[in-house]
Amino acid sequence: MQNKSLKEIRSNGAYEMMQTAWGKGLNSHILAWVHFKGQKFFIYTLKKPKFSTTTGLDLTGVVMRSTGLYNPLLKAMGATPRTISPGDVYPALERGVVGGLAWPWGSIAKYGWQRFLKYRIEPAFYDATLMTTINLDTWNKLTKAQQKQLENQSRAYESNSDEIIIRKGHEDDAKLKKAGVEVIQLKGAVRDAYVKTIYGAKWAANDKLKYNVDYKTLKAKLYSE
Repeated sequence: MQNKSLKEIRSNGAYEMMQTAWGKGLNSHILAWVHFKGQKFFIYTLKKPKFSTTTGLDLTGVVMRSTGLYNPLLKAMGATPRTISPGDVYPALERGVVGGLAWPWGSIAKYGWQRFLKYRIEPAFYDATLMTTINLDTWNKLTKAQQKQLENQSRAYESNSDEIIIRKGHEDDAKLKKAGVEVIQLKGAVRDAYVKTIYGAKWAANDKLKYNVDYKTLKAKLYSE
């Protein structure tokens, strides 16, 4: 599945549903919703991974730096996920405590991890969006003029946020290439299994969560096959 565009989400009612959900659950008001293009993820490894026509990658026995976002897909590939803060990933890679990680595009070299990572697996996966929010009570106390000013700035941010993140992604790619990180482009049955495993594992985990909104309806409005 892929994200629908912000324009589609604003027109099909999904934006209003999310606004209500954030208001009820987090007492927050959504100001901007960004990164509908460019914010993607990759798996990086220290050693060349084994391939599988069942799961895409066979990471059996490999400890991978992870978070709740990546745990389902890494477990599905046989890896042992380990939660490590970004500041501690460098020594974990240096000492071989972990054999790799999943991470957003564009910020590997920021931490110097390209000194140890040798492979990046493609295709990219997920289309992550981010939100800028304000406390709902604070929002409601603003004048109409103040709210309008924030909304205007938020729309401007939405219009150029993808350009910024894509540029940073290419800048990071150049540093990784210089460091000798090799891109492995999965193909055929292995690629299909990789994509199916990643999305299947995450959606299965998401479907078990509790929501304060009509989840099935919202899901259909947010994503397209």
